[in-house]
Amino acid sequence: MLTKANSIRGFVAMGIDGNEIQSEVYVYMVAGHPKIIGGKNSSKKIEIAVEGLEFPFSGFINTRSSVLSIIEESIARNEMVCLRFEQQRKKEVEPDIPIKELRTNSAIAKEKTIKKTVGIYDYKNQNFILTKEAQTDPNSDSDQVKNQLNSFYFDVDEFFSNTQKSQEEVIQNEI
Repeated sequence: MLTKANSIRGFVAMGIDGNEIQSEVYVYMVAGHPKIIGGKNSSKKIEIAVEGLEFPFSGFINTRSSVLSIIEESIARNEMVCLRFEQQRKKEVEPDIPIKELRTNSAIAKEKTIKKTVGIYDYKNQNFILTKEAQTDPNSDSDQVKNQLNSFYFDVDEFFSNTQKSQEEVIQNEI
């Protein structure tokens, strides 16, 4: 059982946006108790605080996403989960600019990128349940990242087996 929030140091991964344009994306994963802290009609902002860090990890998620339903249920049940976040470039930003340049400081990052909550890790099946907005492929993550992710393991068997929607229903809803 996970008793402390953990995070994986962020890393750069290649992503493909909805227009099939390849560009760098900044990825980070955090295990802990998520909170919904606001958002607009079509999206909600999810955050997870990690002890010892000044700011929580956060990202927006579409309100129609089945992943949001799982996050909401985890909040209602006070369960810890592991979320995948991506810091993606905004649509008008050129795809050849390295993502690190777009994260140079908070002002540039706010103007040029958007943080999204793009998945939740299912430890039972050892894979991510992703939203449509995910640009990166978790199967391409390094072994070091995968090992660190699995070191966060906590018993979610009961959580995922008792959710109202099965993983198959979640995947079908995301398609």
